[in-house]
Amino acid sequence: MKICKKSFIIALVVFLSFSRVSAQSLSFARNFELEDTRGNKITLNSFKGKQFVFLFFWTTWCPFCVKGLKLLNDRYVSLAKDNVKLLAINVGESRSQLERFLKNSPVACPIFLDKDTSVARSFNLMGVPTYIIINKDGRIVYEENYFPDEEYKNLIGTQINTDEKYR
Repeated sequence: MKICKKSFIIALVVFLSFSRVSAQSLSFARNFELEDTRGNKITLNSFKGKQFVFLFFWTTWCPFCVKGLKLLNDRYVSLAKDNVKLLAINVGESRSQLERFLKNSPVACPIFLDKDTSVARSFNLMGVPTYIIINKDGRIVYEENYFPDEEYKNLIGTQINTDEKYR
């Protein structure tokens, strides 16, 4: 009886894990507008139908976030070559806090401010760092607390191959 109960619980956990991924991959990302450190405004919808968007939610006080920001900064050019727009979104910190951090740790990629955390809350973030990939249709295809490394190539690979056919 204990083995059946244990097996049922394991099967339920596995099922729910896959259900979350399936439901997540079908959900559309909500539009938002953010401003970068230079005062330039963007909306998520401005990329719809054009390119994948890689959202990186982070803070200056989180060591894992700082490590992730350095990693993404190093890959900024290769992401752009893959037609992926990187939006590094600082969550809940003031412009002055962010500018002090960037003065000591400059980056090439644009940094966007979510001072009131409204964008982070719209994605139901559970913590930072959080990595989200949104496809050209505006659907969330990846959401985790770690960089997908080579996995992101698989996530966007189908779209890259399709685009190359029609050039």
